Amino acid sequence: MSIQPLNLNTLPLDGVRLIEASAGTGKTYTIVTLYLRLLLERGLSVKQILVVTFTNAATEELRDRIRQRIREALQQLQGRTEGEGDPALQAILTALDDRKAALQSLKDALTLMDEAAVFTIHSFCQRMLSENAFESGSLFDADFITDEGDYLRAIAEDFWRSHFYALDVADAEWVASQWKGPAALLAELRRYLDRHELTVIPQVSPAQLEELLAQRHELVKQVQQQWQQQGAELRELLANEKGFNGNKYRKSSVDKALAAMDQFCEQHNPLALPYRIDLLSAGKIATVMKKDFSPPEHHFFNLVDELIEAWATSEPLRRVVIMQQFMEYSRRTLNERKALHNVLSSEDLLVHLCDALKGSAAEALATRIRQQYPMAMVDEFQDTDPVQYSIFRSIYHQQPDCGLYMIGDPKQAIYSFRGADIFTYMQARHDTPHHYTLDTNWRSSSQLIAAVNQLFSSAHKPFIYEDDIQFHPVKASIQADDKPLLINGEQIAPLQVWQVLREEGDGKVISKDRVKPLLAHCCAQQIAQLLNQGLSGSATLGDEQLHPNDIAILVRNHKEAEAVQQALRSCGIASAYISRESVFNSREAEALGRLLLAVLEPGNERRLRAALCDEMMGLTAQQLLETLEDENLWELRLAQFQHYHSQWRDYGFMSMFQNLLHQQQLPQALLATRNGERALSNLLQLAELLQANSKQQHGMEGLLHWYFEQLTAKGEDEERQLRLESDEALVQIITIHKSKGLEYEVVFLPYLYESRVYKKAKPNKPVKPIEFHAEDSNKLVLDLGSKDYDNSVERAETERLAEDLRLLYVALTRAKQRCYLAWGPIKGAAESALGYLLHKGQMAELTDAQILERWQQLAQQAPDAIAVQPLPEITGESYRGGGDMNGQLQPRSFNGEIERNWQISSFSALTSSRGHRAILPDYDASEPTTERPKQPSNNIFTFPRGANAGTMMHALFENIDFTLSQGRAVAEVSAEQLAKYGYEEHWQPVIETMVHNVLNTVLDQGNGLTLAQISNNQRLIELAFYYPLANINAIKLNKILSGFGGYPGEGAALNFISHQGIMTGFVDLIFEYRGRYYIADYKSNHLGDQLADYQPAQLKAAMQQHRYDLQYLIYTVALHRYLKQRLVGYEYERDFGGVYYLFLRGITPEQGSESGVYFNKPEYELIEQLDQLFAGSANPLQA
Repeated sequence: MSIQPLNLNTLPLDGVRLIEASAGTGKTYTIVTLYLRLLLERGLSVKQILVVTFTNAATEELRDRIRQRIREALQQLQGRTEGEGDPALQAILTALDDRKAALQSLKDALTLMDEAAVFTIHSFCQRMLSENAFESGSLFDADFITDEGDYLRAIAEDFWRSHFYALDVADAEWVASQWKGPAALLAELRRYLDRHELTVIPQVSPAQLEELLAQRHELVKQVQQQWQQQGAELRELLANEKGFNGNKYRKSSVDKALAAMDQFCEQHNPLALPYRIDLLSAGKIATVMKKDFSPPEHHFFNLVDELIEAWATSEPLRRVVIMQQFMEYSRRTLNERKALHNVLSSEDLLVHLCDALKGSAAEALATRIRQQYPMAMVDEFQDTDPVQYSIFRSIYHQQPDCGLYMIGDPKQAIYSFRGADIFTYMQARHDTPHHYTLDTNWRSSSQLIAAVNQLFSSAHKPFIYEDDIQFHPVKASIQADDKPLLINGEQIAPLQVWQVLREEGDGKVISKDRVKPLLAHCCAQQIAQLLNQGLSGSATLGDEQLHPNDIAILVRNHKEAEAVQQALRSCGIASAYISRESVFNSREAEALGRLLLAVLEPGNERRLRAALCDEMMGLTAQQLLETLEDENLWELRLAQFQHYHSQWRDYGFMSMFQNLLHQQQLPQALLATRNGERALSNLLQLAELLQANSKQQHGMEGLLHWYFEQLTAKGEDEERQLRLESDEALVQIITIHKSKGLEYEVVFLPYLYESRVYKKAKPNKPVKPIEFHAEDSNKLVLDLGSKDYDNSVERAETERLAEDLRLLYVALTRAKQRCYLAWGPIKGAAESALGYLLHKGQMAELTDAQILERWQQLAQQAPDAIAVQPLPEITGESYRGGGDMNGQLQPRSFNGEIERNWQISSFSALTSSRGHRAILPDYDASEPTTERPKQPSNNIFTFPRGANAGTMMHALFENIDFTLSQGRAVAEVSAEQLAKYGYEEHWQPVIETMVHNVLNTVLDQGNGLTLAQISNNQRLIELAFYYPLANINAIKLNKILSGFGGYPGEGAALNFISHQGIMTGFVDLIFEYRGRYYIADYKSNHLGDQLADYQPAQLKAAMQQHRYDLQYLIYTVALHRYLKQRLVGYEYERDFGGVYYLFLRGITPEQGSESGVYFNKPEYELIEQLDQLFAGSANPLQA
């Protein structure tokens, strides 16, 4: 089929036509100009011209460009433009018969542009299904989901349970050796689940596998039996054989094989063959004999041959059958569950429309779509797939009075990992009789175009599939050299090739580890030199200065980007990294996960330590050590995270996060790190994603469950992709995939030697699923481990190389003025795209001189376009316009005074000298967590003790509605909390009884108070408080307390030097009852195994032992201050009800407040004096 240059003014406006738009040839310009002709020459409206592309961003860009083109035409038609304007536009307008009608058509188009049919492929399909629900047979009012991850993860877990939980131990161990869990199985196969045109090989039924395994098991038994019976004889036979070649049949290896066979024969259902069992096979033994010696013979050796073959046949098929079953189960179950919930995924939209266009109402549906959109243009058509192409072919193929333009560039088809199928493009090319090409490059300089033309034209089959993907040299535009890059007024060859040479005498390839940082520094050095020349005016683009954002470095992955960014930073050059990589793959995502786990469980010290150890928190090793060892500092951290927990629970995620972000000074800490702007940008983006999903998830636990699933999920959503970390005009570091469609004045390509080669199967090793296109039909095939796996690998490797060649083409065509690349005998280069293009796959055998010679040949053929240079010398030159990134910063002098005794204080801090442990909240922390119950029966006295039990009980009362103290509500919360904190189900009745007792015990016989009467809006849970603390000491505090009798701490003097700063704490419960406000604190302390151990005298002793009197006095001062601010006319005696300490194990309604209930209302004078002491006011007791 011949291909002809496209003439925009004469291209017929009907029929199916394929337009090949090489890089920089004006694809978007072509689309908008054809759109204009359809408006003016065919009289179509913007609602009748369908334009389809693949991303929302591309859709918006096309809509804007079309609007701009219409506006240009309108202005030119009205004579409101200066000069001649665009020649193509002028030609279109000159040919008009009715200029008045054209004018009105353009005005209408501008007015209706927001309604123009410019869609993504998915939104087009969604619209067609909803507008043609009867013809398409689609669901009415179906919800649209962008990610099936939640469904698939649940399905994988269901499959794992139903298929593997009932296996015997040996089979279960085998499954675990193949996949760590359902997530690993899903990760291996997920990308293939929505490939509906996929053929899976080999096809093996479970029955076939069972038969093979049964045969193998029988052989195992025979081998084991014969070895057990004749093992000694076989050992002697091998030991006495004189004909073995000692170099091929080493005694040490044979001894190990014999020992392994002994162990193998002791196993009932072995998971693997023994070490070097082949040394005991007839086949192997025959190959290790000396000349003229016959191999020893024994039936056992032949049996081993049979076993090895049976194992090699059946073992891979075990994986194959499981993977086939999983794929079938997942597809079927996914469709069932989506139908049940009336939802459709992006892929469903395409598949449903494709199926509808093949069904019984296909012709009616296709006709309606053609009537609605007589003309269609598909942008980026090289990224199509079989389903998408089938849709448009069904609608427009061989239909009169309508048309389809398929516009793209097969040389830029680089998205196979997202489902794009270049073989579908090839099929479309065969189906389409009319082919056109855009032959003028409007992007690059003439000599750079010549360099790229020379590089690809001189290679045989430059894109491998020469019949379908051809390289047509493009011409330079008339404006190609209007703004040349000049250094000191001169131009140099735009394609600069840096030689990477081996060290003299070294014939080995150069390691990537050595060359990667070297090339990064070479790029940074050259960029610093260019930018400094730009500052001095000696490097110009036409009449303009060269700026940092004129330069881009193209990489393939994050590791390469990090190496480059670090090198740039060392030269004082700021940069920004642009990638399609998900922000959930960043290290900040993992760090934030640890931090949020600490907020979720603020009493879990292990998780808090893990969070504090992260670089994101900004603590030095010394600061971290001090925090962990200093009781007061640790108390502060615990208090802070308890506060964050409460804030998240009460006010939502973002409120908590903003508070945490600024209190912990995370921006300052991150910006001080190596990639600070990138890290901070990632953190803020993650927070936004969490906030956006917080409405769909249930509570804190639900949101974190969603978050951790995202860390392992695969997603290409635009919102997940790493954002630009800075809006400044910086040097751009960008992945080649992300760079497609972009252009830069100067481009660096340091890592073109990289390649990812598919590996063939290794003996006794599981193989990875591999996809390729069948040679005869070009249908997509997935090989899970067939006998022809190595042939499949070769086919897939050819496709990999072909796509890498297209990726190379994209990389080389981003530059407008200059492109730098490095090349040499680096590991991986021989298998790379450039290695194929230059050396026809023979690079591994070439010397440095021969590699250089190939470039010199190209340079001779394009002398002004290509230049070969040695690697630039690392001189240490830095960019002079980059601020003080590497300047010697001088610290300012501090002349103030630091208050050394200022600190965060709390009840625990004031009593720590008496042996109290600094844990907040105080959940029975002093008791052991491992003590075994003394009584066999389950009751609240035998319930486990310790901090974990206390935390669980507190969480229980935080999460229940007191007014629903009986029935399902308490049962559900009890079951949930017991499971969360690791307690067995048999404790649930005990805990439910305890809750019932606590809530229904009358705490005050005078007013009938029970907690069951307190509704949620009458209580505050875990109220955090902070109030200023003047300089106090133990002497002052003891003096005040000793003046008031009746306190359990009387005579037990406090012993601390001084405290000044902030007093903090958390009150378990504050509630209002009949106009009075009360404090309540839950205590899970174990005082004994009977109710008699929880009587008033025993409670007073416990209060005295732990100095809880001081704790509730601190709490009362906090509430006293709070109520003074919040209640008009507040009076302590009237409005404050008192303090309850509820010892949960000893409360029972039958004994009321006489068991497990401690109550006190401190005297007003005491609270006032403490308030004044803490505030630093005049103290009446001051001596």
